[in-house]
Amino acid sequence: MHTVLVVLNAGCLVLLVVTVLVGRYKFQWSDAKLVMAALVIVGVSLGGSMLMSSLT
Repeated sequence: MHTVLVVLNAGCLVLLVVTVLVGRYKFQWSDAKLVMAALVIVGVSLGGSMLMSSLT
């Protein structure tokens, strides 16, 4: 189960980096929009981690 959490968090980290880079350079997002996207991804990561740990 620990492996699933590590993979989930690593996936969210990669998604976070890709979102920031693509948002900044491809879509020219403002800083506020980048921060909002980052907070959503971190929130999903934390929520998923808590859900997984509560299930085990």
